[in-house]
Amino acid sequence: MNEVNDDQQFRPARRMVLGAALVGGAALTAGVSSTPAVATPPSHGRRPVTLTTDEMIDRARGRVASGEEPWAEVWSRIAERADEALTRAPAPYQGPSYDQHYAIGKVEATFCHDLALAYRITDDDRYATAAREHLLAWAAAQRENEWPDSFPASDGVPGAGMVIARVLTGFVDAYCLVWSTLTTEDRSAIAGWFASLVAPIKESQRIWAEEPFGAARPPYANYQYFNNHLSAYTAGLTLIGYATKDNGLVKYALEGSQNERNLRSLINGAIFTPADIGTGNEGDVMFHDQTRTADEPLPEPGEMYDRYRTADRNQGNGINYCFLNLKQMLHSAEAAYNNNYPVDWYAYVGEHGEKLDMPLNVYSKYVISGDVTIGTGYYRRDTLYGHRQVYELASRHYPDNGLIDACLGTSNRISFDSEGPGYATSLTHGRDVNWPPTAWE
Repeated sequence: MNEVNDDQQFRPARRMVLGAALVGGAALTAGVSSTPAVATPPSHGRRPVTLTTDEMIDRARGRVASGEEPWAEVWSRIAERADEALTRAPAPYQGPSYDQHYAIGKVEATFCHDLALAYRITDDDRYATAAREHLLAWAAAQRENEWPDSFPASDGVPGAGMVIARVLTGFVDAYCLVWSTLTTEDRSAIAGWFASLVAPIKESQRIWAEEPFGAARPPYANYQYFNNHLSAYTAGLTLIGYATKDNGLVKYALEGSQNERNLRSLINGAIFTPADIGTGNEGDVMFHDQTRTADEPLPEPGEMYDRYRTADRNQGNGINYCFLNLKQMLHSAEAAYNNNYPVDWYAYVGEHGEKLDMPLNVYSKYVISGDVTIGTGYYRRDTLYGHRQVYELASRHYPDNGLIDACLGTSNRISFDSEGPGYATSLTHGRDVNWPPTAWE
C-alpha cells in the first residue's frame, strides 16, 4: 500500500492560539514491549555525528548491494534525487522571509542530504563535491546577516527559530556525512553557519515563552506550554551542538537548568498521562481552557500535547502536529544516543511515567489502518499524512515492540521526510521486520 509522502505535509503555522485537551483513558498495550534494547551506542571515530552513524551507513550499503526490496526501491529514489541534485545549482535563501526560508530551505536541505548519503553509499566523489558546494553556499549566504539586526526568517519571529531548526536538520546530517572530505576551512565556514543560528533559535525560544506577539500573550504564547515550536528549538540546538562539538550547547538543549524546555522537560510535559489531570501545573492540558475539547473524547495515555490543533484553528492537523512534535523530540534523542550521552532518552521515564514509546504505541493504530475515525474518534476531522519515518527512526530502540513492527511491515517502507533526511530513514535506521500482508501486493 502506498502512503502519502511527507512532501505533501502541512506547512508550519506562523501563529498559534491557545488550545487544550483532557487526559484520561486506558493505555494501549497489546503486542507492546516498552523496554528499549540494551545496546552499546555505536562508535564513529573523529567525525561529528548527529542522526546517521557509520554503522548505519555500512548496513545501508549492504542493503543496497543485496538488491532486495524494499531497499532497492528506497535506494533508487535517493539515487534519482542525488543525480538530480548534481544538476541543480545551490539556491540559498537566508533572508527575512519566513515563508521563503522554510520553502526553499527544506528542499535544498533534503537534496543536500541525498548527495551526502549517495557519496557514502557509492564513494562517488561527484556527490561529495556537490554536497560541499551546497553547504558552503548556504554558509556564505548566512554571513551576509549580522545578528541581531538580520537573521533568517526574521519576519516570522518566534516562528523563525522553529523553521531555522527544521531546515537545518538535513543540512547538519549531510555535513556530518561528508565531513571527512572537507578542508579545515570548509569545516570552519559551515560550522560557523550552524553556530550563528544558535542566537536566533534561543531568541525565538525566549519570545515564545516571555513576550507578546500578534494575538498571543505570555506565558508561552497563550499557555501553549509544550507544543511543537518548543521541541523544534530544542532539536535544532541539539543538532547544532553535536555538529559543532559544543558540549555546553548539547547540555543546555537536553537537560540544562537554564533551558525550561530542554528535552527532559518536553518528554515530561508533551506526553500525556492520566496523572496530568487537574494538577494546575504547566503540563496539565486542562490548565488554560477546560472547554476547548468539551464533549470530545478524553486522550489516551501517550497522546501528545499538540492534539488541541484538531479542535482549535488549523482543524485537520492535530494528529500531524503530534507526530511533528514527537519527531523533533526523537531527533534530539537519536543524536544524544549516537554520541553516548549519559541519559538514554529512549529509555527515560518521566515524572508521571512518560516515555517516548508511548506516542508511538497510541498513534500506531491510525498509521496501520490509515483511518483517523477509529479509536476514540477524536481525530476524525484530521487528514493523516505519512509519518512512518518516525517509526523507522525509533525502531531499533524498541526491538520487541509489535506495534512498531506492524507500522513498518504494513508499508512499503517508502516515506519522505521533507524536514529531514528525505527518503533515507528506512534505509539507514529501520530494522528488518516480517509482517503480513506484504506491501508489494
